[in-house]
Amino acid sequence: MNLISGYPYWLVKNGLPYNYPSLEKSIEIEVDVVIMGAGISGALMGYYLANAGVNCVIIDARSI
Repeated sequence: MNLISGYPYWLVKNGLPYNYPSLEKSIEIEVDVVIMGAGISGALMGYYLANAGVNCVIIDARSI
């Protein structure tokens, strides 16, 4: 039995849980904090800052 497929199980089973739209290049927004990178550190920082009431945005080279 081969148990290795090369794909993340939960991503294949459930799909992406959230899909956020990209910011338009011409849009102007005002935020208190810009988080560069949506890795584990950036995602956690955004989560805790948003829960604390800080207006923040996460930007990443790939889709979030």
